[in-house]
Amino acid sequence: MRRGYGPGVFAHRRWNRPFCGVRSKETGGATLRDRALQYLPRLRPGELFSHATALALLGCPIRMPRGAAVDVSSPQEMGRVRCAGVLGHRHAVGAPEYECALPEYDERIPVVSPLLAVQQAAGRLPFPELVVALDYLLRPDSKRYDPYAQVRPDELARFAAETTGRGGVRLRVAAALARVGAESRMETLLRLGAVRVGLPEMRIQLDLRDARGDRIGRFDAADLGRAASTNTTESSISIPGRSGEGIPRSTRPPATRGGGSWSSTARTSRRACFRWG
Repeated sequence: MRRGYGPGVFAHRRWNRPFCGVRSKETGGATLRDRALQYLPRLRPGELFSHATALALLGCPIRMPRGAAVDVSSPQEMGRVRCAGVLGHRHAVGAPEYECALPEYDERIPVVSPLLAVQQAAGRLPFPELVVALDYLLRPDSKRYDPYAQVRPDELARFAAETTGRGGVRLRVAAALARVGAESRMETLLRLGAVRVGLPEMRIQLDLRDARGDRIGRFDAADLGRAASTNTTESSISIPGRSGEGIPRSTRPPATRGGGSWSSTARTSRRACFRWG
């Protein structure tokens, strides 16, 4: 009303109604992060986003079902939020809080602390998504918009060891599988897939060079024991003497380059698997 809107203007059907009492010109809301931002005008003082919603706002590349409810935690004296599309929670006075920074907002958004969000989400978040979130929080990234949204390995280990109650066992197992260095969601899933089928754990972010020291490429994951490496994108692959724009299906660089024969198989335009011997 203070901006000049009449009392009946928000009743027009041109407005999007993501939540009760909220009107928006934007029709987004496809992701959990987007729906949380749409709910922001309803957030009362003392309330904050929690569980998987907090992880999404912190930037974790987790995948949630379409239409997943937004997690909102309220102080005990206020009671849980009751609103369609929202899952209400309660927190005690003095619970760990964090204010995350987003590029599209000048003000920080209140969420639970990153480690507490992982603990809360451990009970219902699919296990691979839990490891994806931990890998993201562990990754040191100078380009991260919010530099404080990062967890040290020793902090995670200590927190997981002290966690009890619901989701504690899953959190400790996920913490044991989390690694520093994964730069994308697919790298984490690739590493977990190898462990699941009984393969040795793959070393991530490996710079591969031949016997002469020429750089062959940087690979997302490598199994040094089986001499195999995998890349989820072709942009970081460079083979000496080639353009690097794409790798043919049966490329064989000279045997003298790496002290052995090479073979490559490009399964899709976005994934290439190499084996050498």
